[in-house]
Order: sequence, then structure tokens, then C-alpha cells
Amino acid sequence: MHLVRNSVAHGIEHGSDRVAAGKSSTGKIMLRAYHRGNHIYIEVEDDGGGINYQHVKQSAIERGLLSEETADRLTERDLREILFHPGFSTAPVKTELAGRGVGLDVVRANLNTLNGEIDIQSTSGKGTKFTLKVPLTLIISPALFVRCGTTNFALPLAVVEEIRRLRADEIEDIGGKLLTKVRDVVTEVVRLDTYLGLPPLEPINGYFRMVVANAGNRKIGLVVEEVLGKDEIVIKNLGEYLRRVKLFPGTTIAPDGSLILLIDLNRMVATEPSEHRPIQASASAARIFAPGSMAIARGSIPSEAIDRVEQERVIVVADDSISVRKFVGRMLEKNGYRVELAADGLQAAELVTQHGCHLVITDLEMPRMTGYELMVQLRQSPSTRRIPVMVVTSRAGAKHRDRAMKEGAAAFLTKPVQEDQLIAAVEQLIGTEAPRPVAPVG
Repeated sequence: MHLVRNSVAHGIEHGSDRVAAGKSSTGKIMLRAYHRGNHIYIEVEDDGGGINYQHVKQSAIERGLLSEETADRLTERDLREILFHPGFSTAPVKTELAGRGVGLDVVRANLNTLNGEIDIQSTSGKGTKFTLKVPLTLIISPALFVRCGTTNFALPLAVVEEIRRLRADEIEDIGGKLLTKVRDVVTEVVRLDTYLGLPPLEPINGYFRMVVANAGNRKIGLVVEEVLGKDEIVIKNLGEYLRRVKLFPGTTIAPDGSLILLIDLNRMVATEPSEHRPIQASASAARIFAPGSMAIARGSIPSEAIDRVEQERVIVVADDSISVRKFVGRMLEKNGYRVELAADGLQAAELVTQHGCHLVITDLEMPRMTGYELMVQLRQSPSTRRIPVMVVTSRAGAKHRDRAMKEGAAAFLTKPVQEDQLIAAVEQLIGTEAPRPVAPVG
């Protein structure tokens, strides 16, 4: 919105000036949004007069940002950068649209929080285009799954060349660096167990499994315990609290509901293992890395951290719309709940049966198993019949509500659901403190 106002205030000329320049008296502002690669692009373009660099230079001098001598040496690119200086404006007076000291610096600051970028292109007499580039928080990408000890990881399939067996005697230790030959090419060997501080791997029938990959402009052989297969995954970033864990750019959810960390191989080869500090033992670490009993036995995670994980309230969200279930999931996670996502009633039933939960939130119309059928199945099992079910659906009619309540729904909300409405209904059903789960939570 700020960029649109900027185009109106600074980009579009007065009608008479446009006519004199051979343009229509009415200005045009174009908004575009598109997806390219792993980024979203938003463009705001006007057909105005373009950036008046002389005006920018003069305003910067008057505001004491530049001396006349320095200003004369600046390129157009340098002058465009001045537009992002806090409080900078070329507007002579304050209006509804300009001169209020809230400039492009605010736009850039907001983009920085999203790891985004902004670019300006301007042609005198023809107009200006602002391009915002924002990385996707959710990325769909092919991945190779590997196991190291009891922990599964995902590797970006795009950098994987081949998978080989490797005997222990094929690894040479040269000056502290492990090397082997792959098709007569000397290749650095990285043991994932050593790198991450996991229990040492043992060869299976005399062999390790090695993933040969191109990373950081060089070839490496990543030694793992087992290669599990490949699949397309939805990658979600780790969020605010784990933003400094650069080795893992994101995570994906396994079919059993556990988290699988994606490894950035480029960052791995660019950083020595000694530069990595152990991840602080916490409830988050306990949830990500290992089943509680095994983590406690190894001493890597204190038992109190596992206790906090087990006390969390777990909610299964079932909806065949990926955007809806992730939107609802984010609202719940933000309010302290642990969320398991299911694409339909059948997957939700499997999650509840295998891991247990405190609440099920379901849509009504889904493939394979509807929300109605899910409620019937949950009521038939002694281990799940006491789990409350909340329906969140676009079907607002009385007949849908009546049938849902007849099948055992404890609450009925219609889409689009508001966060305060959803959280209030959840708290009414399972409270603000975690009760004992109706079925064991794994």
C-alpha cells in the first residue's frame, strides 16, 4: 500500500504535464504478483515521469545528508539508495500521501524481517517500477531421505549425484581430512554422525552408505547409516526461535507426524564441524531429534525437557485444503498447541490411533474419509471415543450442523474462522492446561 501511495504522490505527473509529454491525462499504476523459483515477486509500476535524480540530490543536500561535492560524484544507483534513508522525502509539504517521514526505509525494514529484497528501475519520462522479492516460507522440493542412528534427515535431491556403498578401508585419513575415490576422483568424506555429534555409525555387512553430492562447488561423500528413499516434500522454515540454526533451512513432516530436518549441504561444506555449537537441550530439541527415552538414556536431553513435550496439548487438524489446514495449524501453534496435520479423515484417524491427541478439528467434505465418517470411527473405538471433535467447515446450513452434532461433534464453526473464535472454542473444549491424552501420544 505504501508503494502505491508513493506512485500516486511522486510518480504520476499532473494531468496537464502528462498531456504535454504526449501521454494520457490519466496516470496508470500496475500491480503484479507472480511465483518464480523459490520466491514470490510483487511489482508496483507507474507510467509517470520517473525518478527526478536532480530533485533527489537537492533534497539530500538540503537535509544535510550530502555535501554538494559528494552529491556531484554519486551515480543514479547511489541516489536511488538515498531514497531508503530513514525519513527521507522529496515532498515539499505534508499531504495525505507524502511528506510524513514514513518512507521507503519502512518498506525495506519490513522486507528485511522476511529475508526479502527490493529493487527500483526508473526511466525518465516513462515511469518507475518497484520489485519486491520475498522467499517462500513453504517450498515444495524433491528430497532424499537418509537415516543416521535413530534420526531421519532430508537432503535436497537436486545436488545428489549418486548413492554408493563404501567400505571402511576405502576411507583415508589425510591430515585430519577423510578422503576416498569416486570413479577415480578424490572426494572428501563427511561422516554425518561425527558432524552432528550423533552416536558413531557402524558399517552394515562391512559397508557404509555414501551419498555423493555436489555442494559448495565441490564433490563430497556424505556417510549415513541408511538411504530411505526419495519423495517430494513441503519444506517449512523453522521459525523465529530457531532462525540461528543455519545448517537446517527447514523441516518437513513425515507420514507418522514426526519432524524431519532438511540439511543445507552447501552450508555444511562451508563450515567446519568445530564451528557448530551443540543445540541447547530444550523441549523443541527433544521433539525434533529423538524419542524421549532414547534421548534421556544418551544424556543428550534432560528428562524435564521430555516432560514438557509430553505435557503439550496435541491437536489433529484434518482438511483436504493444504492452505486451510496449514493456516489453522499456524494459529494453533502460535497459541502453544502441538499440531498434527492430515489431508483427509483417513489420515487423521491413523494419526489419532497411532499417537493419540487431545482434540480433533475436521472439515466435513474430504476424499477417502469424510468428517462425518471420521467421527463415527472415533466413536466406535474405546481408546478414541472420548476425544472431542470440532468441525470447521464452509457448510453453514442447519442440516450440516445437526448431522455433525448427531455424529458427536463437540463444537461447530464455519469458515472463514477467526483466530480468537477458534482459540476460544479450543480452550472451552480442552482448557488452557494439558489434560492427560485420551490415547498415548508418540
